[in-house]
Amino acid sequence: MRSAITEQELKNLISEKLRYLRSKSKQTLEESAYFLNIDYAQYYRLLNAKCLPRLITLLKINKAYGLDMNWWFKDFLEVTSKIEAKINKNEEDAEVLNNYHRLDERAREFVRKMLKTLA
Repeated sequence: MRSAITEQELKNLISEKLRYLRSKSKQTLEESAYFLNIDYAQYYRLLNAKCLPRLITLLKINKAYGLDMNWWFKDFLEVTSKIEAKINKNEEDAEVLNNYHRLDERAREFVRKMLKTLA
């Protein structure tokens, strides 16, 4: 079972939040970078999920928009739980298929008929 979110998923999560802030403020890319006092190229990479922000950058953004650190990560657990649920379902499906393949032909035929009846 996977318990940690990947770096790319974290980049995507932060990128979504930055795009949301930019759309709410109705600023261009250049205006947003200038407002946040962040290098334009760095801001572009953050918006496009190419890199993770440094802590000082997050603090600058928090101060500019009046946010706290919890705002960035409140959806973090929701995303992780959805991913884990999908993984668990795939593991259950694999277990059922594995058990099915262990059956002899007569038992497989019985299972197929039973599934047709139930479906």
